[in-house]
Amino acid sequence: MTLDEVRADADPATFPSCVLDARTAFDFFGAGFLGRNSAVHMERAGMRVSVIDADDHRLDEMAPLYPKTWKFVHGDAFEIARLIADSGAKADLVVLDPWTNGVPRVLEALPLFARLSSRWLVFGLTAAQGDPPDLDALLSTVDAPLSPVAIVRRSDHVGGVWWGVATVL
Repeated sequence: MTLDEVRADADPATFPSCVLDARTAFDFFGAGFLGRNSAVHMERAGMRVSVIDADDHRLDEMAPLYPKTWKFVHGDAFEIARLIADSGAKADLVVLDPWTNGVPRVLEALPLFARLSSRWLVFGLTAAQGDPPDLDALLSTVDAPLSPVAIVRRSDHVGGVWWGVATVL
């Protein structure tokens, strides 16, 4: 597969356009579908991205497709997030796109991931969080300085999948 084929398969309307002014990003769980859900949109916007995923095979497939300036990091997203947070490094945008069954664990870890962002946090949500999810109510339970911005519907998979978008205060 080529990057042009990934782009052709990625609908720009399924990714929050309000975050595309970011210059740098951490894309956690980003290797699925060769980055169709998130990485390809950041590539179109010209961002410098680090893709973090436990699937080394998919990361190896992605690396030659995307800009040479990008980093592809194999490992546990939560462990790597803790290492990044401890180092003090930040990106303008942090994207969290776990498999559907991983959404609850990611939501519990939003305070950790928020520490990695200087501006935007984008995270996957499913119908288990509501149809559509109530972003204000969800973020009111999170111990992190996050302000709700938008819910963007991504697909009808398992009753609905959305992006939650928040600014980091």
